[in-house]
Amino acid sequence: MPNDGPDHVLAYKEALEYRRVEIPYAVIGTVLLFFGWFGFNGGSTLQLNSATQYALSNTAIAGSLGGFTTAVLSRIFDKIWSPVMIISGVLGGLVAITPLAGFMDTSPAYLVGILAGVMTYFGTKLVEKYYFIDDPVGSLPVHGFNGIMGSVLVPVFSQKEYAGVSGLVYGGPPLWLAVQILGMVTALVFVVAT
Repeated sequence: MPNDGPDHVLAYKEALEYRRVEIPYAVIGTVLLFFGWFGFNGGSTLQLNSATQYALSNTAIAGSLGGFTTAVLSRIFDKIWSPVMIISGVLGGLVAITPLAGFMDTSPAYLVGILAGVMTYFGTKLVEKYYFIDDPVGSLPVHGFNGIMGSVLVPVFSQKEYAGVSGLVYGGPPLWLAVQILGMVTALVFVVAT
């Protein structure tokens, strides 16, 4: 705690109180986003069928495992159970699963959720250490890194019965992955340039 005088002590105490109050609001916001994500991913199938069921299941699995993975990583590396990191992990899992939620069964969703948690935790640490950008909610690692990863995984895990074409894991064409990566690079160049 700073000891530069009573004004600094008061400002420090107010900042601490503000931080205590914002965590419950952030958790409530995350729960509402998680709930809304079911409508987003499930509704993206535009009909009620097995792809809808998988989109809903995959959303729950990846979002939950993203949060769990970041919780474990923050406990291991930072020695705390960080609610902010858990929130970021949940959102990272939801972002990563969105592009492929209805294109596969539930088996790969476990891996996507864990990868999203790892991507969120280490991506956040990378941004905090090397990039001097104002990103207090971790939008670059949560949405940027996980969005790219999820999009690149579409031609890897997609299953023919849901996507119309098989991904690499199921014997699909490698060219699809190349096209997907080209699309990601094109989008990144546009975003960075603008």
